[in-house]
Amino acid sequence: MAIFGGFAQAISTWLIKLTGDLHAPAWYVMVCVALSCLTLPFIRDLTGKPLED
Repeated sequence: MAIFGGFAQAISTWLIKLTGDLHAPAWYVMVCVALSCLTLPFIRDLTGKPLED
C-alpha cells in the first residue's frame, strides 16, 4: 500500500468532496488496512537467512 501513501491527502480530499462525508478518509484507511492484512499470509519469513539469496 506504500504506492498509495503519497496520494493519501489527494484521495482523502477527493473522497470528502465526492461523498460529503468527513469520515470518508477513515474508511479509506480501513480499506487499506484490510488489504494489507490480506497480504500478510503470503509474505515469506526470512528470519535468519541472508538477504542475498
